[in-house]
Amino acid sequence: MLISVDSLFGKPGKGFDLDDIDIKDLKARLHHLSEELKQLKKKVNPKVNHMLERYDLYQRSTNFPLSSALSSECYKTKEICK
Repeated sequence: MLISVDSLFGKPGKGFDLDDIDIKDLKARLHHLSEELKQLKKKVNPKVNHMLERYDLYQRSTNFPLSSALSSECYKTKEICK
């Protein structure tokens, strides 16, 4: 794959033009985003996040909306429904 795009390296205006990239700016941005990610991790409960991701996958595969799940009698009464 790299052989097919080898001619694009270093050419102005192409995706592989590395002359215009400022490494110091990228390092500063990386540091800023890393700190922001660290702060966000403190605010998010990983168990709940994982549970919501699993439900999202379930919802996509079954087309069962969250609003229906939360309004169901099973959810309101905390009973196991089949």
